[in-house]
Amino acid sequence: MRFVRFVPAVLRLLGGAAILFPKAFILRESGVQAFAKALQQMDIEPEVVRELSGAYKELGNIKNWLKRSKNGNAH
Repeated sequence: MRFVRFVPAVLRLLGGAAILFPKAFILRESGVQAFAKALQQMDIEPEVVRELSGAYKELGNIKNWLKRSKNGNAH
């Protein structure tokens, strides 16, 4: 009987994750754009803005975090 109670909880969790992942991606993109705009307002060279924005975007890339955790590189 425990299994029967467990299944709906897992389905709710998966449904919530399916909703959150696209939203997180959209928020990340808007965050990168806001970061780039702030750098541009500080009169930083466009090439530097692109480079820093790319690095900022990579910080939020879950794939990089997973690779590092699998390799044991915490920093």
